[in-house]
Amino acid sequence: MPQEMKAYGFQEDRLELLKGISGAFRPGVLTALMGVTVAGKTTLMDVLSGRKMSSYISGTITISGYPKKQETFAHIAGYSLRIFAVFCLASLPSRF
Repeated sequence: MPQEMKAYGFQEDRLELLKGISGAFRPGVLTALMGVTVAGKTTLMDVLSGRKMSSYISGTITISGYPKKQETFAHIAGYSLRIFAVFCLASLPSRF
């Protein structure tokens, strides 16, 4: 728990960012994940992609009903951070 939050009276040791999340993606279909600011979109994608490894993660992640194996999942799925998507849209002169 961040010290700033403890200063406001939060007693928990862990900050729960995602709770009760479920969903389904169709194979071979580009999917957009949208939501308001601070809704947990990046946190969810970081957990699914394996980028969020230093945090405490509980629960189960299944792919087609089978437990997710990161080494296999990394070959069949991926996501691009927003900054990279915006950078690719920039014109050549504005990059340098």
